[in-house]
Amino acid sequence: MPDTSLLYTASRFLTNTRPVDAVPVDGGLINRSFRITDHLGSYYLLQQVNTAVFPSPKAIQDNILVVAQHLKANAYPLFVPELLTTADGETLFQHGADAVWRMMTFAREGIRMPALTHASMAFEAAKAVGLFHRTLEGLEPQRLHNPIPGFLDVRERINQLHEAIRKAGIPPTKKAEAAVKGVLHSTDLVQEYSAYAETQPVRILHADPKLANMLFHPETGTVTAIIDWDTLMPGPILYDVGDMVRSLSGNTPSAPIFNPDVFRALEAGYRDATKGWLGEAELGRFPHAAMAVTAVQAARFLTDYLSGNTYYKTDYPEHNLDRAIRQLELLDGMRTYAGA
Repeated sequence: MPDTSLLYTASRFLTNTRPVDAVPVDGGLINRSFRITDHLGSYYLLQQVNTAVFPSPKAIQDNILVVAQHLKANAYPLFVPELLTTADGETLFQHGADAVWRMMTFAREGIRMPALTHASMAFEAAKAVGLFHRTLEGLEPQRLHNPIPGFLDVRERINQLHEAIRKAGIPPTKKAEAAVKGVLHSTDLVQEYSAYAETQPVRILHADPKLANMLFHPETGTVTAIIDWDTLMPGPILYDVGDMVRSLSGNTPSAPIFNPDVFRALEAGYRDATKGWLGEAELGRFPHAAMAVTAVQAARFLTDYLSGNTYYKTDYPEHNLDRAIRQLELLDGMRTYAGA
């Protein structure tokens, strides 16, 4: 039976129809998400915004509105979410002391894939990210808020790890100790990336272009939507490129974790979508950006583990530690491939 509290919250946004069902949506690590069905059979996405991660939900909503308007005005062919409003014209609804909710149209066409099954999927995913970046080129980055101050400060991520290590003291296990050593050994990549990224143009980023945030057409294999726009922000495009490669080049169902064929397909797909726009000053840093952002993600998982697992959702106490170790294994594969 549907949660009546969820249906009540959804009804604040559905002023002309009646919500009748609420089903949890998996895939996100930050917000709670539910697919709402109304009495006419239409789908919507209801989300409780994690205000511990996003202290200014209105800034997120403003960013989504600005980007959605620009993409629609520039014939962007993929799904663009539409924010719903309450009877008061607000895109946010507070239910209870600190529960902030929002609702938007649901991307019905396309499915989430748990892993990349072949290199052609990687090509299509990277092509979609490149198209997203390219279509946003005409939108001034200054029009967007930064929803998570310091999110792109990779040097600070390493500083946060050092602080977490200091507070935690001796790592609780040999596995954790090895992970700490592995991440600290990779800080040179992060420092080099940071110095170079500071010289590059500021563009608009998705800032979380992982496989779980892409929907694929079940027959053609093309990407129908890039979803989860909470982290839209201005920054160097190298971060998005690096995070895309980090997320997707290690997202195959078979060992080894790093797949060179997928890596090559990602680079080819992104270049295909951005040819004539981006130059080698950015595209030529493809491998290094991927290694640096992978090292940063390992540091983030490890920091959260040492700090008591307060940021990412976890299924067991060492989940973030295991995530950090997987990132380090992926980084080792990238280093071997790049000869770094």
